[in-house]
Amino acid sequence: MVRRLVSFSSFGAARLSFVTSVNGLRYVRVHVDCTLSPRRQIALLAHELQHALEIGERTDILDVEDMESLYENIGFESLDNGSHKSFETDAALTVQRTVDDEMGMRPLRTTGTVTY
Repeated sequence: MVRRLVSFSSFGAARLSFVTSVNGLRYVRVHVDCTLSPRRQIALLAHELQHALEIGERTDILDVEDMESLYENIGFESLDNGSHKSFETDAALTVQRTVDDEMGMRPLRTTGTVTY
């Protein structure tokens, strides 16, 4: 599930949350701040979908604790405010940079105008 939000607090411009696992299927939710430019939203969505792929490739990730353990092994902690931890991976950062670079190479098409 992808959800567009109007604003974020201390979580940044995008995040992935583990929702549940049922009958071997895992459900995650991606939040993206919709007040950002479309290009920025796309790059952040690609970043979060990379995280979803990282979870999807591991059938042993069945809850939030499993997900946290995965990211402690494959990534690095990017936030710990006492009630919430966030993790990052080089793969997700690479995907985001790649999308940013590719989107920057050509103008975004809109009706009647070209936006750079």
